[in-house]
Amino acid sequence: MILCLNIIVLLILAHITMATTTKKRIRGSSVKYMREKQELNVKFTEDHIEEPIKENRRLTSTTGVKTVLAVRITVTNAVNSLTNSFDETKLIEKVFKKDDNWKDNWNLVNAMSKCSFGKLKIEPPAAVPRGVATVTIENAVTYEAGKRHSWKDTIESIKDEAKKKLDELYGEDIYDLVDEVMYCIPKIGIWNDGNGDYMAKASGAGGQWTVYNDEMCLKPSYQMHEIGHNLDIAHAGNKEEDGNRYSDTSGVMGSSYGSFGGPIMCFHGAANYQLGWFQDRTETLNDKLKWKGKLIGLVDYENDNKESSVLIDIDDGTEFRYVVSFNRKSSFNSGTDLGGDKVFIHKRNRNGGWSQSWIVAMMGEGDEQVIHDIGPDGDKKKVMVKVRNIDLTSEPAFAKIRIKYHADDAPTKPPMSSGMGECGVNTPIKTSECPTDTQDLNIFNCQRVAYGELCNGKGLCGTSVNLDNCGKYNIYRKTLKPPKQQLMKDTGINMCKKNIPLHPKKCPKVESELNLKTCDQVAYGELCEGDGECDTNPLLNNCNFSDNKGYDVYVKCGDVQPILEKDCPKKKIIKNLQKCSKAGGNGTLCRGDNICAAKKLRNCNNKYDVYRKIG
Repeated sequence: MILCLNIIVLLILAHITMATTTKKRIRGSSVKYMREKQELNVKFTEDHIEEPIKENRRLTSTTGVKTVLAVRITVTNAVNSLTNSFDETKLIEKVFKKDDNWKDNWNLVNAMSKCSFGKLKIEPPAAVPRGVATVTIENAVTYEAGKRHSWKDTIESIKDEAKKKLDELYGEDIYDLVDEVMYCIPKIGIWNDGNGDYMAKASGAGGQWTVYNDEMCLKPSYQMHEIGHNLDIAHAGNKEEDGNRYSDTSGVMGSSYGSFGGPIMCFHGAANYQLGWFQDRTETLNDKLKWKGKLIGLVDYENDNKESSVLIDIDDGTEFRYVVSFNRKSSFNSGTDLGGDKVFIHKRNRNGGWSQSWIVAMMGEGDEQVIHDIGPDGDKKKVMVKVRNIDLTSEPAFAKIRIKYHADDAPTKPPMSSGMGECGVNTPIKTSECPTDTQDLNIFNCQRVAYGELCNGKGLCGTSVNLDNCGKYNIYRKTLKPPKQQLMKDTGINMCKKNIPLHPKKCPKVESELNLKTCDQVAYGELCEGDGECDTNPLLNNCNFSDNKGYDVYVKCGDVQPILEKDCPKKKIIKNLQKCSKAGGNGTLCRGDNICAAKKLRNCNNKYDVYRKIG
């Protein structure tokens, strides 16, 4: 009898210990939608820090099957009735529809399956085969455009009331039936808890719920980000010294996007290490910090006979670990928004669990980065990571990496700047390259984005406010240097470039000279007839003759941007530069001629007007 009582006491103590461990709250989460939301007319900032949420904890599993229930919510009261802007059919499509053609339907199910190579599968619960439910609750909330609703007083109460309805509907605690519940809150305005505005929220590590502001429930960037939090993945920031916890957009744990179809990308290197999906292709360096070999992108995990690594884990033995990865921009990671085809070093806390990650370096071919203070106290060392080569032509593409101890007096080549805060070279993209979702066009100006990213030309860094190459938007791609494949090879023939209407005073005096080719067929500096191609106006009629016959005449120019004073060549070279109306080749320097580029700029030697052809 005494033995039985002792066993019972031990079991009770073990249960209490397990419950305490399971319910330990590591940290809460929220998402900043960093683009300007047109329907809410608000730009979300990044300084929001929220309090931990202490409920519904369970041990986090990143493999196997995770069941998800997506819930539409209707709120009724004496004033009005609010419901989601989409029906159950749309919710099923945007969350659960499996599709071999995942490019056309990038949703939670397809994204998690592709990014984990099938190691984590999202499925509807057995009790709800379609995966969606609709509940109606009573709540005093009313819709008011631009009004801010507090999390505690409004959003959380709607979630809790919806949870009670689900418990009643299925006859037991809904969290015992499913692993995750996605609550789609009707659009009631802006969410705010006193520290910042946000569009979605997760319960965090081991949690079982996520909430979304109406249509954010349909957007894969939000879905992956929030479910990622419940998988114990924290936010991803670019530069630790800047304190911007959402600025690493190489994966889904930075800021989220408003597109219904993307961006098509996965998690960043530090998150992939923690998720454990590529554990068999992770090279761990601790005692012997020396290694050289090939890194491949996560998308090629199954494509190279397991000969290369996907991740390198540099364990400093004390507080931090550094994860090296190759951010291959292709296939189901083609939408990565920062550092495509670059090598990243991410930093996070050494121990598992919730940890903000930061970019230590984003490196191109030939770049080096020294990591300081690796190892225990009393035996600190410096380790150098060098990118020896990046080969994008091989199948699969790879980056050759060398890691070794670094002597104090050894010189290093600094890693490539991310480009944020710099002008770089901004090249207009082709109309055919424009994002299909207009919300993806409402992006930052070209000074605020990194190299390789799209940006909105707003007159900064030599961009135009009237380019309109993507509808009403002026979209450029920012690079460190002019694209190599276009240097000195671009004559303008068979290309759509910027065309400037010819001043009527400069029109040919003889009508026969106006038998011109269309503007897509001529070279730089040539006159052309605008028939609607390349954004020309077929009704311009700027060159007229006595019989009232009008011609729509342009000069093919291409875009130019003024160079910086520090980039000015020697006076002898400047004098031999062609006028911008004649110069060809993306990246070519030219002189202002008041046709394709203004004169009296005097940006070089306070005398010369020097520009660079950028498209």
